[in-house]
Amino acid sequence: MRIPTTWALFTIIATALAVAVYAQSDTTILSGKQPPQSFYLHPESGTSPMLRSQTTRSTTIPARLRLLGVRVPVAGEAPAIELRFAVLDSSGNAIIGISDTTYQQWETHLVTADGYQYRDSVTPTLRSSVWITARLRVAVVLEHSLISAPYRLLLAQALNAFCTALGPYDSLSIIGAGVQPKLLVPMTLRDSLPADLAQVAQQLPFTGVNRLSYGILAALEEAAPSVVIVLTACDDHASLDVVTRDIIEKAIRDKTRVYTIAIGDNIETGPLELIAAHTGGAFYRFYTTYPEQLRSAVHEIIRGEQVASTAVFSLPTSVQVVTNGGCILTLRCRYAGTTLSDSLTLPPSSALNPTRQILAVFSERSSALDPTTAPIIEALAELLRSNPAQAIELVGHSFKEGTPTQQAALAVRRARAVKDAIVAAGISAKRIRIRAMGDLKPLYPAAETPTELAFNRRVELRWLDPSLLPYELVAGYTYSEQEALSMVQEWEQRGYRAYIEDVLLHGRAALRIKLWGYATRQEAIAAANDIARRYRAVITIE
Repeated sequence: MRIPTTWALFTIIATALAVAVYAQSDTTILSGKQPPQSFYLHPESGTSPMLRSQTTRSTTIPARLRLLGVRVPVAGEAPAIELRFAVLDSSGNAIIGISDTTYQQWETHLVTADGYQYRDSVTPTLRSSVWITARLRVAVVLEHSLISAPYRLLLAQALNAFCTALGPYDSLSIIGAGVQPKLLVPMTLRDSLPADLAQVAQQLPFTGVNRLSYGILAALEEAAPSVVIVLTACDDHASLDVVTRDIIEKAIRDKTRVYTIAIGDNIETGPLELIAAHTGGAFYRFYTTYPEQLRSAVHEIIRGEQVASTAVFSLPTSVQVVTNGGCILTLRCRYAGTTLSDSLTLPPSSALNPTRQILAVFSERSSALDPTTAPIIEALAELLRSNPAQAIELVGHSFKEGTPTQQAALAVRRARAVKDAIVAAGISAKRIRIRAMGDLKPLYPAAETPTELAFNRRVELRWLDPSLLPYELVAGYTYSEQEALSMVQEWEQRGYRAYIEDVLLHGRAALRIKLWGYATRQEAIAAANDIARRYRAVITIE
């Protein structure tokens, strides 16, 4: 994949800092000892379900077990799961040295979506928690799509939490993830960071769709972090040239854990959850909008990198296959007759890719492309140039913009606007199908806000299987766009896959209705004969 030229300066700055400040591998382990004063927060009072700080007091009574992350194997790796966890007191402080004889009967419990249960009462391989004064290199990926605009303030407040969570020898880089990655803060030691990181978020325009996976991969490649933390209120829309697997492979290779803190319910979590599960990170989601929760999540991630214990247990091959469908994983132990436990959810492997890819959103009654879509169109064109057999379908949508007839026509114009931009980038029009859904599939059926309305007025991308494309049937011609829409709808109601193609007919611009999806000429001939018999239509084969 091509990294934008704006990253060239980033590479120089990040490399210079890495050489001049410290090496990532420079780590000191202070087993069971209090780190230098001021390196960490002192134990906190009050209550919290999250790890907030730490304590080394031997008289501290455990209150809960807290899972801080999980690392599940990918294809080809040994079938073992590594859980990172901490035992907390009632105030949310981690207790150091938890794997002594006072903690007994460790076990793991797995329940799949279809009710399958697996219990391993054999003590997993444990590594005790210690103070680790690792010089963390933290890359924060700050997503800023139009959907995240209402959460701008919360995202900014989450950034400020790093000022107190990081140790003095830790460093931080901030990357904006929009249609193109944008370096906001190069890798910088904590004490040299801006006093108010919240102002960094104010530099970003919260507009359009986003390419979140593109931003995450750029952070992994350019910042050389030990930890990546994604702050988002939206799922990935258009990382066409980067897929979830790319991020997982890169993070595993570099031994980088990836975490996500997601706000609100406007997000498909599957890909981000899988990234966390395969890299050893964790996924946090907050439906309510309390800044304290975000602060606690940031602190837990950073503290967990310093004090987590690990439990590793083997996973039988039969169970590993079952877990591909998703499961709930629980770790338990006994302390003084009390059971401590915590659970987390592993997503199914089918959640690897986003459920939809959105190329563009539109203003009311408009089919004009926003300039921010240009990088997305270019990325798609580059992919199509690299895969000459690949074809695509563009699906236009509209919402509350006139009569059903007007909305269907507007949806076609939007799809055609995206098609024209792709063709202008050098891709043959024959590889691009267009279709209109009108207002049949809004993302937000009860849309009221400008953001919700904009995402109901969109063009989505669908990848078509090249094996389905060699043979098509021509079902008719018309000069009327409305008649073409009606013909497509009629053929789809009959169970066929139809689209509209622009052609010249007797020297005039016309529309041709085509039925597609026939892998062999014999199959196309059989379909044409059947259609002619059933509907008395004149069908030709291409």
